Amino acid sequence: MEDDTIPEEIIREVENFENKPKSNLDETEVVNLGDSELVKETRISIHLSPSEKEEYIRFLKEYEYIFAWSYDDMTGLSTSIVAHKLPTNPICTPIKQKLRKLKPDMSLKIKEEVTK
Repeated sequence: MEDDTIPEEIIREVENFENKPKSNLDETEVVNLGDSELVKETRISIHLSPSEKEEYIRFLKEYEYIFAWSYDDMTGLSTSIVAHKLPTNPICTPIKQKLRKLKPDMSLKIKEEVTK
């Protein structure tokens, strides 16, 4: 009869992986998979070890042809999926909302977010 227990080494690896900090946008770094003329930027976690980072970038470069870097790369994509439409009733006339004034510091934060 086979032993169904999981080796301690594998359990430790899984626990280490699960206990790693989860990355968010602040915990990522930009990596260019292209060159200086044709920029193909993506983000990877800053929590990767140097060897993991190197291996991950090598893997991404190997399969960079899979990613769509622009709309031109998405051949056969229906414009009904990509085009934005506002379902409005043609009988109703549009009403312009009054401008909302915000605090100056809040306005700057909104402007920064919009330009990101």
